Amino acid sequence: MLRNIQSSEEDHSLKNYSINFSGSQKNYCVGFISLVKPSIKMDFLSKAKYSQIFLNSVAKILTRFGGVVIKHKEDMILYYFPQSSKISRKYGFRSCLESCITLINEKHTMSFVSQESGLPPIDFCISVDFGKVAIMQSNFSSNPDLIGPTVNICSKINSFAPINGAVLGNDLYEIVKKCHDYKYQKLGQYTVGLKQSYPVYRLISTSDAN
Repeated sequence: MLRNIQSSEEDHSLKNYSINFSGSQKNYCVGFISLVKPSIKMDFLSKAKYSQIFLNSVAKILTRFGGVVIKHKEDMILYYFPQSSKISRKYGFRSCLESCITLINEKHTMSFVSQESGLPPIDFCISVDFGKVAIMQSNFSSNPDLIGPTVNICSKINSFAPINGAVLGNDLYEIVKKCHDYKYQKLGQYTVGLKQSYPVYRLISTSDAN
């Protein structure tokens, strides 16, 4: 039995890692969450625990709304909503917006868990957008990877987001602007070329707006 297990592990280790382009492009809601750097210094183990609380808390909320985490580092999460592939079906778009509002509303819960462990409160910035992406697949993961301008813009406009707030790119805004449960505030424009700019909007729930 031990010999078989060792053989299996050796076979797995010899398997070449590869990324394959599926040949398809789709439109999705894509999200990017960055962790705001704490003002106090932490040792390595504290940083690891802090990141664990952030990553697990965010991933749990995203999963509730059908979001799928694509990749993460200690201070960021990239994700998307598979059910947003068709503009005519609003569920995926509402799930995207509602997950943003829920993350913001549950920021205090995340911070409480962190502070109970003797760590700083958790602060973050959220950016979401909609557009075309290319789907890549690794032979070592069941989850796809997404690349393309929508992912890049979503990452770039994250700097427009207020701390513990969320922003939308214009392509997503044009689809969801008539959703009556939310309000939007234009914050500025992200420059995408010498003569082109891309409007960015802050997402505000109606409960916060009143």
